[in-house]
Amino acid sequence: MTQQEELSTSIGIDLGLTYSSVAYYDIVRNEPIIPQDEIGKEQIASCVSLSQLNNSGFAIVGNWAKYDINNRCLIYDNKKIIGRNEDDVSYEDYPFEVKCRDDGSAYIECYNPKTQESEEFEPEEISGMILKYLYEIAQAKLGNQPISNVVVTVPVYFNDKQREATLLACKLAGIKNVSLANEPTAAIAGYKREHPNSLKNGDKIVVIDFGGALDVTCCKIVNDNIIVESSGGNQNLGGNDFDNVMIDIIKERIEESIPGYYEKKQGMTQKEKIALNKKLVRLKKESEKIKIVLSGKTDAELDLETLLSNDYDDEYDIYPIIKR
Repeated sequence: MTQQEELSTSIGIDLGLTYSSVAYYDIVRNEPIIPQDEIGKEQIASCVSLSQLNNSGFAIVGNWAKYDINNRCLIYDNKKIIGRNEDDVSYEDYPFEVKCRDDGSAYIECYNPKTQESEEFEPEEISGMILKYLYEIAQAKLGNQPISNVVVTVPVYFNDKQREATLLACKLAGIKNVSLANEPTAAIAGYKREHPNSLKNGDKIVVIDFGGALDVTCCKIVNDNIIVESSGGNQNLGGNDFDNVMIDIIKERIEESIPGYYEKKQGMTQKEKIALNKKLVRLKKESEKIKIVLSGKTDAELDLETLLSNDYDDEYDIYPIIKR
């Protein structure tokens, strides 16, 4: 074994629906390390913004994309789209469009400010951007220490097409020596490391992952191996889906005073599409904020000036209080 191989390390990437993260094991400190992004966050938003392509030539990825207040071309929830058909994806409130190719596979159409036209993006491209960003976060933390292997977690229900699409995303990101691991298996492996001798042969474990989606997996320890016995859940029940419920509530409240404010109409000009996308992004952000406030309080107040931006008029009779 060469000295470089001895110094190399493996990293794990949790490519999540709403948030992602990257980690590695520090053998000196004898503990896992989760590197932070430029703003000090371990959880990286699984978002890509195209709003700066015209200025910098690069997409914005992660929390910077999520917090891009001028963003009119934000792509998220890509994990629901990758490797799936258009009919499988609910996308009514996205500020981008999900369309169908002749073979039934879904792709994303989003406004590109560099070309000033709507442009097609494969879901693998979007995941590739997120994966590359996570890999670079780990590289920056590790310095000159080479990365030898990469494990990317995927839901246990991912079919072959979705797994192949995820591996293609890794390839597009320039990441080599990649293997996929089922998310519940990785969770149990992490638990076993933190709590040695806590699980014995024959033990049964239920893993509940309630993040961007709800996944429930029943596993069993067999000769120190983790065997998945059954799994289920709901891909349309999670963080963004709660946001979507709040989106509907706020949308109805706004359109009582401004009919058709968020309506997608046939034959819209590019300028009208851009304006609508901006509205939807502001609606998405305000909905998430209200959801978080209502987690700890019984009511929350809409920021109508931010939500409506240049369309705001204090003569609108919009009741701003949302109750739990």
